[in-house]
Amino acid sequence: MWWMDCGELNGFDLVEPMYHDRDDGPDTCTLSVKKVKRETEKAWLLECENAGTYWFPKSQCRISDEMDLIEYPGWLNLKDVG
Repeated sequence: MWWMDCGELNGFDLVEPMYHDRDDGPDTCTLSVKKVKRETEKAWLLECENAGTYWFPKSQCRISDEMDLIEYPGWLNLKDVG
């Protein structure tokens, strides 16, 4: 299971981007780092087939699993995780 760690951003400590408890089963998501239009900083772009697309500020968020905190500079395929 993968987690998005955004500290106190938006009032939550951890965001679970996989939505693995959805009624239609595990979602398929792709995570990338892209420049946000009209913004100067890069952001994590989480694109999910069922849950939609979400942006998270890269400077405030890290990607982690249950054991270690790992930051990825490029693409991370999150298929079938959860």
